[in-house]
Amino acid sequence: MKHKIIVLLVLAFLFCSLKVDAGLDEDIYLLAKIIYGEAQTETFHGRLAVGTVVLNRVEDPRFPDTIKQVIYSPNQFTVTTLEKWNDMEPDQDSIEAAEKLLNGYRSFRSSILFYYNPEKATDRKFVESVEPILTIRNHVFAQHKK
Repeated sequence: MKHKIIVLLVLAFLFCSLKVDAGLDEDIYLLAKIIYGEAQTETFHGRLAVGTVVLNRVEDPRFPDTIKQVIYSPNQFTVTTLEKWNDMEPDQDSIEAAEKLLNGYRSFRSSILFYYNPEKATDRKFVESVEPILTIRNHVFAQHKK
């Protein structure tokens, strides 16, 4: 299982590199793809919020320094471990959200580093370890407990 996940991640990196050649900057493409994968049924505001969490992590010293590294960090974004991730393409709303975010927009303050769907969250230890700040449709956005 561990080897299968590593192979899928390597393939995903290669696949994403190929998609960048199709015309989108790598950061825009990857941010749009994770927004689409994690929030495709959310409103535009919800998509911006998911992207804000990714960029907040990039800017936080406790997380990796690039969008790519944040997205592919182990056990962070479930969608990246699914086979459908490799074939997933962001829609126009997700691309527009990524562009807006990379041009400086943020949905909320930088301390909000997490989100989860309370209907689907299975890691109770994680849910109890963070402080919920706001809810946007199906996602609860949270920060470290103080």
